[in-house]
Amino acid sequence: MRLMNLGLTLAIVLPATALSASEELTVLELSQIQGVMEQLNCRLKPEMVIKLDDGYLIQDVFCADGSYEVRIDAEFNVLSKVAE
Repeated sequence: MRLMNLGLTLAIVLPATALSASEELTVLELSQIQGVMEQLNCRLKPEMVIKLDDGYLIQDVFCADGSYEVRIDAEFNVLSKVAE
């Protein structure tokens, strides 16, 4: 029973901590990231942006030709665009 409760607790807490990284984004950063996505003709969900030490990882980016994971450096240059 304790293991079940621990599992349920982790299932609730871990996703919340993964999404909390997006809360660290400034309005300017998010605006610049959205500008990059517009240039790629893609849309993103702001809560799917993860701030990394050297840039940003955006998951579930929706483009005309499919869904992607996009990596952007600190200067907002696209490093990779990988189909999901």
